[in-house]
Amino acid sequence: MPDTVLDKKAFLTKNGIALWDIVTSCQITGSADSTIRNYEVADLNQVLSNCPIQKIILNGGTAYNIFIKHYKDIAVPYIKLPSTSPANARPKDEEWFNELRTTFNRA
Repeated sequence: MPDTVLDKKAFLTKNGIALWDIVTSCQITGSADSTIRNYEVADLNQVLSNCPIQKIILNGGTAYNIFIKHYKDIAVPYIKLPSTSPANARPKDEEWFNELRTTFNRA
């Protein structure tokens, strides 16, 4: 598993993985998802019409809940994984990389 930011970026690039925030702007206190207010949502329909997206992986409960609220009927398969936030104390790297390996069958 990649450990450094540089190694993680290389892993993503090598495997054709893109990262995209579901929230494009919001009011937030610090980095606590629980304080997100007055948010705007990314236009995933535009992204999907321009990119060959195979699967959407959602980073934690807040991203998942916002996604479901706005895109529950989207045709692309999606999955919620544990948040990678340091505030989420339980181990999650292995679960993330297992999902990426399964999804891309070459990671």
